[in-house]
Amino acid sequence: MTIIAGLLAKDGVVIAADSQATDLQAGIRTSYDQKLCALGNQYVWGLSGGVGLAQYLRPALEQAHRGNWPQKPLLEVRTAIGTTIATVRRGLVEKQLVSNAVPDAEALVAGFSEAGGQTKPWLIEFPTDNMSQEHERFCAVGSGKKAGYHAFESIRHYNPADRDVTLATLFLYRIMVDAIRAESQGVGGAIHLWVVTGGSCQQLPEAELDGLQQLLEQWQEAERKSLIGLISAPEQITTTTTVNTPADASVGEAPVAAGAQQGDRSSDAQQTR
Repeated sequence: MTIIAGLLAKDGVVIAADSQATDLQAGIRTSYDQKLCALGNQYVWGLSGGVGLAQYLRPALEQAHRGNWPQKPLLEVRTAIGTTIATVRRGLVEKQLVSNAVPDAEALVAGFSEAGGQTKPWLIEFPTDNMSQEHERFCAVGSGKKAGYHAFESIRHYNPADRDVTLATLFLYRIMVDAIRAESQGVGGAIHLWVVTGGSCQQLPEAELDGLQQLLEQWQEAERKSLIGLISAPEQITTTTTVNTPADASVGEAPVAAGAQQGDRSSDAQQTR
């Protein structure tokens, strides 16, 4: 069981995953070193579902990537990734290495490519039916995806797509921490986080993740103090405005209300990420 999540920023994209693998039939949870893999210096991908499928898919994607992906526009890269995933799935079925018609898995790929005459960061989901979808803000896949989307809603008002990638790493780290806490069954372990910008992709080392944890704790404390301050001084919540009246009348003030925008997989006793 897995959560893999990605978040777009104005100058890059960040992608993260948990590190727990689960044998659903035996009820055993183990650590899985790396659910995310880099392809060159422009792409990072991750897969939820059977660990075995990911092991077959990794060399296939690496071989396909050698076909000059960095020089190709996004549409061609997207097609190549989708074709590779579909080919690997069909091959496993044809060789009778899996019992079900389509191995149940979802892939999430983050990258930088040319599209519409400009180079841009992107985030594309490849679900089990392989009908890929590009996401403009955020995406989560795996058994923990629902918790991931709920956690994203808690930071949506910061408009992460308009922020730089440095701030986006903190946003995504908080999303992962909250999602793992909420989705107690099957996801967990250390968080692995990658940053993809134009011409480079890098996994954050443990020391930087420790720094993000400290920033997150400071952020949460600042939120607590801010809320307590608002409740302690309710007059700060109400915005007042002057109402123009005839010259012989007195000037009054009317409050203005503020509005808010609201915007289990198993695979033949295989380990499932």
